[in-house]
Amino acid sequence: MDPEKLYQGDIFEPFPCPYLQQTTNLLFRESEQGLTTHREEELQDAWQGDELILVRARKRKVILISQTCDIHEENHRNLELGREEKYDYQFILYAPLIPLDQLDEYPRLRRNRNELSKQILQGAFWLPEDSDKGVEESVVYFPMICSMVKRRDNRFLTFDPRRRLASLKSPYREAFAYKIGHMFSRVALPSNFTFRQIA
Repeated sequence: MDPEKLYQGDIFEPFPCPYLQQTTNLLFRESEQGLTTHREEELQDAWQGDELILVRARKRKVILISQTCDIHEENHRNLELGREEKYDYQFILYAPLIPLDQLDEYPRLRRNRNELSKQILQGAFWLPEDSDKGVEESVVYFPMICSMVKRRDNRFLTFDPRRRLASLKSPYREAFAYKIGHMFSRVALPSNFTFRQIA
């Protein structure tokens, strides 16, 4: 592994994991009085550009979900862009690590706690404790994926390889990738499944 590169399954120091609590947000706009708040129905041009809104966030250790090739985009040297260029993959995906002693807010995880370490719970990946690296026994819950716009500065500051606490080794890295893919490619079936007769 290249120590200067980022890899899917890298674990990092605590970082804010934002989530939207509601869909009707207060929008912040710059005015002569500074930042002023507005309800979106008050603004005819709401959401036509990048709006500034306030969201809740919790700081947790995080694990990278994006694949290495999507993060680094080798065709852009040092992730530098020309004036009119955009990255092919514009976001870095990551997820919070939820320590097992903090499962009270997650009923599905709490109910199935005994299944976590067996890696059989759909949509969750269990991580053992590694006190030397500062990683508690925890779980990655794939419905809680966060994203960050990729820029050269946040690639080398937020997700700096030197700030990496740990990294999944093979075959755990491949198992992690498999669980991500399985979660998002699964086919959900109705609970009242019946066969139909073919004449």
